[in-house]
Amino acid sequence: MNRKLILTVLVIGIFAEMHTYANGEKANDTEVIAKIDQAIKNPLGHFQNNKEYEDFVEQLELIKILPAENADQKEKFYKNFQKYNNRRLELERNIECRAKELEKEIHTSAISVDCIRFYYNQKIKIEAALTDTNAQKERSLLENSEPCPASVVDVDESDSYYDSYYDDYDY
Repeated sequence: MNRKLILTVLVIGIFAEMHTYANGEKANDTEVIAKIDQAIKNPLGHFQNNKEYEDFVEQLELIKILPAENADQKEKFYKNFQKYNNRRLELERNIECRAKELEKEIHTSAISVDCIRFYYNQKIKIEAALTDTNAQKERSLLENSEPCPASVVDVDESDSYYDSYYDDYDY
């Protein structure tokens, strides 16, 4: 996925939302329908097999056919979808970044077979979350952000190395 494109779309969306109806104007039904159509026809991210996203799009389709008098409600639902969708895309970027970090850990930093297995399992779980609900994505990111427990090495300061090192210096 082209990150620059995603960021551009997000910035344009935020800018448009900040300047929409600032002077108290009512939502224009034609404009709202055009925005809804644009959102439906140009999905971003991991939208396929994402039930939560599909439900939002289905609701957008239903909202779109309401009478023109309901333009304000259409606009409100569209903005709600935009908030959901922006958060979904942000979580997906975070998941992709975490998967890359885990890949790096597996190939460069893991100090044991147990750690390799630990990070590989995290990577599988986090990549599977790409099409989950936003809440599940957040939970997966949290659950799969822990370092390998076997990689934490306890340093025993009573070790003879430390004794001999500090014996060489007068304080």
